Amino acid sequence: MEVIILVLISFLVAVLFSLLGLGGGIIYTPLFYWAGLDILTAIPIALLMNMLSTASSSVTYLKQRLVDTKAAIPIILTSIPGALAGAYIARRMDPVFIVLLLSIVLFIAGLRILLYNSIGFSVRLGEKEKMLLCGGSGFFIGMVSSIVGIGGGYFYRTASPGTGV
Repeated sequence: MEVIILVLISFLVAVLFSLLGLGGGIIYTPLFYWAGLDILTAIPIALLMNMLSTASSSVTYLKQRLVDTKAAIPIILTSIPGALAGAYIARRMDPVFIVLLLSIVLFIAGLRILLYNSIGFSVRLGEKEKMLLCGGSGFFIGMVSSIVGIGGGYFYRTASPGTGV
């Protein structure tokens, strides 16, 4: 019965978060951890579910031409090696530290949700600088996201509410 409830909650999270442009990892990782999974098991499962939800939503956003592909391509290309680096690092970290880091990130996410209009920044840059910023942030965010298992959408929304960069 517990598994059915977990699947139902995960499905509802996927639907809700895909509407918001996020994958749901911010809920999946703590949910699976609280359901009794080891943190190093909960993270990859949450990231897989996050990826599936994000991919299905991305198709819709791409069709509606709501994606700044000039910013998205460097982010995607650098976030993959960043995620691989983060996964490598996470396997060598103390699980208690990962849970603590996840808790800090979730606390900040909660503050960000409460104070959406008063936190964040936008950057006005030329095309080269924008690509470098996107690439660098893609690597860093991919790495941190894979360590804590929440996906990168939260970080990008925090860094650039409504601006793309």
